[in-house]
Amino acid sequence: MLQKNLQEMTYGLHRQSCLQSSASKAVRKALALTAALMGGFFMPAHSQPAIPDDMYTFDAPFTLACTPSFSSMMNHLANDYGEIPMVMSHMSVDTTIVLFVNEDKTTSTLVVTRRTKDREEACILWGGRSNGTSFSVNPDPVFPKEGV
Repeated sequence: MLQKNLQEMTYGLHRQSCLQSSASKAVRKALALTAALMGGFFMPAHSQPAIPDDMYTFDAPFTLACTPSFSSMMNHLANDYGEIPMVMSHMSVDTTIVLFVNEDKTTSTLVVTRRTKDREEACILWGGRSNGTSFSVNPDPVFPKEGV
């Protein structure tokens, strides 16, 4: 039930931002905020690098919907939304970001997992609906050279 409420809340926020003329700017801002919040939440303070001059910190109180295991989260998202893991990014030895998407690409959920010595947990950072573009792959990526 908590997952459905979170999905409905984020769907409303996502839909509202998409209706605005600066939708792409709002989406980039939301992704940057999510990344910043996730980094601050899951990394010890002593290992955080300095942020660029044009970036700022933003403290936001929020509640994450979590499960005690990744398999439990997979079951919830599969049963409630028909979503499966599509992309995984191992951020460290114990932290992984996973993007779940349904078959018709109309819903997606961003989950972060964290494993400690004693336990594992998986938490939803963002979830929402789209018009079928919840999962798109860059067909011709051009990566910048390091240090440029």
